[in-house]
Amino acid sequence: MPSDPIHSPTRIVVFDVDGTLIQGHSQILFARDIVRRGEASRVLLIQIGWWYALYRLGIRLPVAQIQSRMVGAFAGMPIDHLQSMLDAFTTEVLADRLFPDALAELSARRRDGAHIVLVSASLDFIIDRLARMVGADGAIATRLVPPIDGRLSGQIESEMVYGEAKLAAMRRYADERFNDWVIDTAYGDHESDQFLLAAAERAVVVNPDQRLETIARRSGWQIVRWRRSGGQGSAGRSTGRLRRQDY
Repeated sequence: MPSDPIHSPTRIVVFDVDGTLIQGHSQILFARDIVRRGEASRVLLIQIGWWYALYRLGIRLPVAQIQSRMVGAFAGMPIDHLQSMLDAFTTEVLADRLFPDALAELSARRRDGAHIVLVSASLDFIIDRLARMVGADGAIATRLVPPIDGRLSGQIESEMVYGEAKLAAMRRYADERFNDWVIDTAYGDHESDQFLLAAAERAVVVNPDQRLETIARRSGWQIVRWRRSGGQGSAGRSTGRLRRQDY
């Protein structure tokens, strides 16, 4: 997108969520939580856990179909009840899963004046809550059809925000809000994030899977290792391109 000669473009910083901002997968964590509370069958948790294990092993799966099956489990649930469960889940589970280094990066970029956006294939009712909790300016996620008579529809609206669809959704989001913009930095952990990472001026690969690590090495993208320990992780020493200590 061309730059205005007078006004600088809005600089957008994009964070993937699962495996990048938090340890683990937000939907599996939510499924585990509602199973623990007796709100869903343990079969749901087993199915989602199995799919995610295959996903992390790099096995290509029909993720859109899997997402649709999982969303169907919420069909008919009162939206007020879901909101109550989400309040507890966000504060009791997600907050403890955040990478300290990710929060430090997000806060630093916000202080620099960047527009912070979370982009995730996970469901909007989870990612919207997380975005508010960490102080992001916006969230892009797989959205559900609006509730009908106060109850969840159990259907996905439009397409799942996954792979190349993440970049397309990011562009739509930015075009609707800004006359001139650029993706300053993108953070991601999975092969499916490569399209968003490639579109950024600076790509930061976080705890990558094997395929994304190969792409990152070839592309000269920065690689960092973030942990939940609250220690320094690698954020303090990963300011350059691919250096030996980044591995």
